[in-house]
Amino acid sequence: AILEILEPMLTGPPSFTDSAQFSNPQSFHYMTLDRLSRSDQVIDNLLSPTDDVQNNRLLLERYVMVYLYYAWGGPRWSNQFNFLSPTKRVCNWNDGTTSGDGVWCGNGGVVEEIKLGNNKLTGPLDPILYHLDLRFIWLFENIIHGSISSYIGNLDRLVGFEMDDNLLVGTIPTEMGNLSALKYLYLYTTKIGGTIPTELGRCTKLVGLDIEDS
Repeated sequence: AILEILEPMLTGPPSFTDSAQFSNPQSFHYMTLDRLSRSDQVIDNLLSPTDDVQNNRLLLERYVMVYLYYAWGGPRWSNQFNFLSPTKRVCNWNDGTTSGDGVWCGNGGVVEEIKLGNNKLTGPLDPILYHLDLRFIWLFENIIHGSISSYIGNLDRLVGFEMDDNLLVGTIPTEMGNLSALKYLYLYTTKIGGTIPTELGRCTKLVGLDIEDS
């Protein structure tokens, strides 16, 4: 039932997941489905009824966060922040303080902040991340590699993107100019090259920009 609901979303943009990954025991998708199917008590509530739009959204968010836990080497993190708790909603996968680390939600229990800086995350900046309607992405001082997908331009509520001190490559996508709410963009001490796209000039709320040593 989980895959029946999520496969149409995950095989399309922005992640374009190959359906074969869901049955490949070596893939993060297989690990995620296995975890949610076998030992997750929250899932039962989200699967009934299966046509509930809000529940399907929360199911997608739970799937994405479990996937990212595996993709970013979760078992080796410095702090687990209640990740993979079978009884806690994703909104409670954090350190319990209003300004602390972990996953934080806004109105309607929708994930809008991931704050996992300096937590020994390793792995790719997987485009599955862009399925979330995020306002803040704080992943500084980790070992995350890969490039920033153009699909980041669809996160029209994004306020802060802090990825400094990682192994990111490529360039700053011109689509970041679509982020009208963006205030903070920190990419210093990464391997991102190229020039700052002129499209960032459309981000009129931008008050913090640092790409030094990139």
